[in-house]
Amino acid sequence: MNGDGECGTTEESREWVKDHSDWHCPICDEHFSQRGGKSIDHKLPRSQYPWLSMDFKNLWVICLACNQEKGEMHWYEYEQYIFMNYPNLYLNVRSARPKQLLEALKN
Repeated sequence: MNGDGECGTTEESREWVKDHSDWHCPICDEHFSQRGGKSIDHKLPRSQYPWLSMDFKNLWVICLACNQEKGEMHWYEYEQYIFMNYPNLYLNVRSARPKQLLEALKN
């Protein structure tokens, strides 16, 4: 699922990537080609929330470099990490917060 050539393994997932990404990563705002290509990432890690692994509200297209840096961090942990290490990117990450999913987890 990583890199421009393999971002999506089915026709449906490739279409989804095309419809949900542009030329730039929503986190670092760099052109995908400058950062290793596109990757499909789980906002809430599938290792912690396997039941959300195929929920499209939990997916986003980010660059490979940002995906690798995010790793398996929980969303709030990731927001704090960005705030502490890349404060200029914090608003990008906060605006992508999976609010509905996080609210649903409270219940």
